[in-house]
Amino acid sequence: MVKRIGLTFLFFSAVTFSAAAKVYELNIYKFVNAKPQEPSDYLIYKVKRGDTLLKILKKFHIPPYKLKEIVKLNKLKNPNLIYAGSKLKLPVSFSEIAVKGKGKEKEATSPYLEGMKLLGAKVERQGALFLENEKINFSKYPKVSFNGNQFIVDLNNSLKGSVKKEIESLGISVVNGTQLENLFENSLSSAFGSVQKNGNLTLGINDVLVYHYDYMGYDSSTGERTVVNLKSDTPAPLKKLLFSYGVRVVQPQRKCKTDLTAGEGEGELKILSGNGREKLAELVYLVSKHKGKVTEKGVVIPDCKIYAVLDTVSPQEKVQLELEGYKVFTLTGNFADDAEKLLELIPIATKKVKLILKEPPSSGKRSTFYIKGIQIFAPQKEWFMVDSFDKLEEIPYLRYRGVNLIVY
Repeated sequence: MVKRIGLTFLFFSAVTFSAAAKVYELNIYKFVNAKPQEPSDYLIYKVKRGDTLLKILKKFHIPPYKLKEIVKLNKLKNPNLIYAGSKLKLPVSFSEIAVKGKGKEKEATSPYLEGMKLLGAKVERQGALFLENEKINFSKYPKVSFNGNQFIVDLNNSLKGSVKKEIESLGISVVNGTQLENLFENSLSSAFGSVQKNGNLTLGINDVLVYHYDYMGYDSSTGERTVVNLKSDTPAPLKKLLFSYGVRVVQPQRKCKTDLTAGEGEGELKILSGNGREKLAELVYLVSKHKGKVTEKGVVIPDCKIYAVLDTVSPQEKVQLELEGYKVFTLTGNFADDAEKLLELIPIATKKVKLILKEPPSSGKRSTFYIKGIQIFAPQKEWFMVDSFDKLEEIPYLRYRGVNLIVY
């Protein structure tokens, strides 16, 4: 019984030689054992003319100190005397076979390997394919299984022609980087009625989101748009924002969790309530901590001796307030303009701006978000004030990016 504690141990499943296909396919699985177990699986090797036990051990990266064990396993009377055509059992469950030479071969990488996984393909990077005189490591030459077909990916065209032929004789195709890209694009096209590559989406009316995609499929029957990206560089809040516009984003999973979930971003959110004067009083307290009071004449800020009066207040009343030491101005009914004027008198600096957010921040290639509003430079923090959003999902996205929002 395997105990799930202790030493990590590598186990191989092997396919034996046959006359038609001289190949082994090794798949590596990780088990955790308290102690190394006796090998329960063997690689059956057919001895060739000129072979010696030491040559065979070297070929399969089996350490020389295992020679005695192999002699005992095969009941060899004379280890120096093996015959061509005879079959030897080689224990392949020793971790040394997998570990030997690890790191010498650089792992093959291509964004289209991740793209094939998004389409449901199985991509193997562990294990190996043993041919007549070659060992094809899946770390360098990944194996892809898709729609009943199998492929060995030779990104750099480094396999010899004879090796390719031997692989293809087993019913496994060999594809290079360009062919892998074509395979991905053709498979994507077959899944959608129409596919566009390397384009931009422009969404929104008042707020504008320009999103750059790698591929976008369009289903004419449902009207659904699906974006397929080869990199996991669209954060969760942005994906949710796009989904609110009817655009679904499919991309590789992030290796580490860096996304913040919607509504749990760093930026604060304050939605002003009440009528116009009540909102002005609440805004002043939020950004300056000066309490405002709503009166029949308008909004008064006693600490700052400011009075924002309604246009129904007579000139005589305004003069009287000024004689009492108040800074007086007349409300226009335009909240943004009135808020700017009121905050200017406190004084708190404000500026009408077009906020531009780029994703990712370093390149701006994936998306650019534009929204007009007022930037408020309060003593404690900066705020961005807007009157409305095209989509409510813009709120968690902006908060995720660290924007402190005021909605009036």
